[in-house]
Amino acid sequence: MISANELSKIFYTHDPLHTSCTVNENMEDEYDSEALDVLQLIHEGHTFETAIHFIFDYMFWKGCLIDNPATLLIISDFYQFKKENP
Repeated sequence: MISANELSKIFYTHDPLHTSCTVNENMEDEYDSEALDVLQLIHEGHTFETAIHFIFDYMFWKGCLIDNPATLLIISDFYQFKKENP
């Protein structure tokens, strides 16, 4: 299973909420809490897609990942990571 650190890196790389964390120093932890919460929901049996939408809707605003180009990249990277790290 992917670690919270690895998932946070995926969120950080794609910066779905455009926080500019990738261009500002010391913001590598920008999505750490979201990563932990998403993994908790996955552990409880939710799909990754359901978990990211639920957590980001809760932490930010409802629908913030809908029609967001970063969402598909995040989902793709998550499943690629799982494939490469069974």
